[in-house]
Amino acid sequence: ASGAATQKKTGSPHLVLNPRRVKKQANLRVAQVPYPFTSRAQYERYMAQPLGREWNADAAVRELTRPALLSRRGVAIAPIRKSGGAAEPPTTRRA
Repeated sequence: ASGAATQKKTGSPHLVLNPRRVKKQANLRVAQVPYPFTSRAQYERYMAQPLGREWNADAAVRELTRPALLSRRGVAIAPIRKSGGAAEPPTTRRA
């Protein structure tokens, strides 16, 4: 009986929706829209964009996939201060 009700809601006789909630997917959802976005539709539109080299220019791919923090190998990373600002990176000398 519940399957027939689900089919009526979708309008397709071949489509059956599973009404149960998937717990693993619940961890992947965000509670509210992240900062730079103003609406849910805007956030979903941004997340639907592909990031690969097949769809975007090389410069755009580099910018979209660039890590937030860049550091060199072997250089110590200063710890974050309690005030919330990042500490200045240590200076490096070349021999």
